[in-house]
Amino acid sequence: NNLCTWTMRCLLIEQGEQKILIDTGIGSKQDAKFMSHFEPHGEASLHGSLHHQRLSPEDITDVIITHLHFDHVGGAVSKTEDGLLVPTFPNARYVMSKREYDYWNALYATNPENPHRAAFEDSVKPIMRAERAVLVEDTFDFDTGIWLEPCIGHTPGQVVLNVASGGKAGVMTGDVIHHRIQ
Repeated sequence: NNLCTWTMRCLLIEQGEQKILIDTGIGSKQDAKFMSHFEPHGEASLHGSLHHQRLSPEDITDVIITHLHFDHVGGAVSKTEDGLLVPTFPNARYVMSKREYDYWNALYATNPENPHRAAFEDSVKPIMRAERAVLVEDTFDFDTGIWLEPCIGHTPGQVVLNVASGGKAGVMTGDVIHHRIQ
């Protein structure tokens, strides 16, 4: 269809009662015109994947947003039947970078015609209104071998997820390079 296919992989970490979701994909609240620009890869959805793990959105305790691009934060908010935008994971705290939030908030305030503004307004602002956001400025430790570190990279304030368990460690960056290298 002359479109780029998008694979938006989210990560779920379960530790006891804690269910931490890293990124939320593009979501499903967008209209047909918006979605006509993208070709999601495969049939899997975030809700379907959670259901496969016998989990519901209400089970998620924390949502980590690596950065505020629509393909990482779009699914953080859902549209109700009456058109209201509400956090998809009602019992979760949404952890994101304060620097990232401040950067995009200032950019869109000074440039309301920016084509990416709608993603911020529709995905981040409802989380803020619902008072579910935790804006981190420094290393944020979950006290379970999981911690976040803000950095400058793909975006001005993305967070990098670090996980250490059983003598092994891993890192999730969200995006490092936005497009493939030619």
